[in-house]
Amino acid sequence: MRKWAILAAILFSSLLLRFSGLVSWGKDLRTVTEWRGFAMTMPYHIKVGNALSSSKEEDVSTSIRATFDEVHSVFNQWNPDSEAAQINGLAAHQRYRLSPEMAAFIELTDGLVALTEGRFDPTIGPVKELWLRQLEQRKIPTTHELTKLQAVVGWKNIHVVGDVLWKEHSETTVNFDSIAKGYAVDMLVERLQKLGIKDLYVEWGGEIHAIGQHPDRRPWRVAIRGIDSDDISESLAYVSLNDSAIATSGDYLQHWELECDDGAVLSFTHLVDPSTGRLLERREGAIASASIVTDGCAVADALATAACVFGDVDSVKKWFLKVRERYPDAKLYLSERH
Repeated sequence: MRKWAILAAILFSSLLLRFSGLVSWGKDLRTVTEWRGFAMTMPYHIKVGNALSSSKEEDVSTSIRATFDEVHSVFNQWNPDSEAAQINGLAAHQRYRLSPEMAAFIELTDGLVALTEGRFDPTIGPVKELWLRQLEQRKIPTTHELTKLQAVVGWKNIHVVGDVLWKEHSETTVNFDSIAKGYAVDMLVERLQKLGIKDLYVEWGGEIHAIGQHPDRRPWRVAIRGIDSDDISESLAYVSLNDSAIATSGDYLQHWELECDDGAVLSFTHLVDPSTGRLLERREGAIASASIVTDGCAVADALATAACVFGDVDSVKKWFLKVRERYPDAKLYLSERH
């Protein structure tokens, strides 16, 4: 874990490039201003659908840097000096006063854990780490190992009253990878809006939030890639983002194969089912990818992760009816593995 923390710190502020100029959109020429870079090892791409003054460009650049600085120092558990890391280092029942930023984030996270019926659970990290260690040795965790970890895993072990947090077990840790990217994207959109930016596209690590219009005077559009091809012509769907966000989770980017003694090959994804403590398998009828469109990227991020944990398409669709009660404009795009 330590080497990843160091790598994240090195690459966090490694690159921020700004591009501005005339770009061809259809038959017309319009001006777009773009920023590309890396934050915490992941690429980001920010587009403003019009020309900006030099001072406004500098304001945007400053806001981008400040936002990623905050994400790194508050929510990035791989940064040993972050607030998330401080929470992970707490002893059982030790009280910790949250920053306003973390308190708001924890409140949102708590609601999403409930809405997903525990399928989105930021405390599942130790179970995933156990699986990855065992798979590297061509083994599967034993029932005893999983049972022991299950006692310290679960959002129920995190307690917050007001702005004070404590844990039931010192071994309980938080990993916000399944929501922090989307939360950061929302932060960037909100802060750049306050600078007067009205036409904006923000993407970080595949999570996207867009407001206003594309330079071609239409909504921003994105393609949901197919599970077995990067060819845009084979995309699952094309989605227009009207002041909304999209996040995708799936089994196609990370998976590990393990050959059993009987010759059978098991293919495991990077997703853990919190109810069983098992890595999900790539199998016929399972959810291969889930994309959620809603008004906020953090919400879409967590919901997409949860959707993939369901065992079948029908179960996801039934659950999503409850999601629509909370987020009426939410949309769901699923791909089933065959």
